[in-house]
Amino acid sequence: MILAGLNQDFAKHYGSVCGYAPIPGLMIIVHDRGGFLQPYRHPHKDEFLLVLEGEALAVFFDDVGALRDVIVLGASGSGKHFYNRRSAGVWHTLGNSERYFHFYENYSGDIQPGG
Repeated sequence: MILAGLNQDFAKHYGSVCGYAPIPGLMIIVHDRGGFLQPYRHPHKDEFLLVLEGEALAVFFDDVGALRDVIVLGASGSGKHFYNRRSAGVWHTLGNSERYFHFYENYSGDIQPGG
């Protein structure tokens, strides 16, 4: 497992397990299988995700909650999308069926949770 042995301060529980880093917006995140991440967006900042291990669905919505797109994410070499860049203001969530989904996320700015 890529993240084995990381300091506990680097992983805090957020529905699924969510990474924490001393620099805001730079995170390694671990999602448990079956965890729910409420759709959210970064209203004023772009976001970049790089898959480290596992597979997940990235689900995108418009401003009224209609489905815009779904992509399958997987680690480099899996044949799936191993990175994703989202423009500011795009509603999204992640869902995985594997035991863990590890990824690096980089953004700066505020988050607006969905309803």
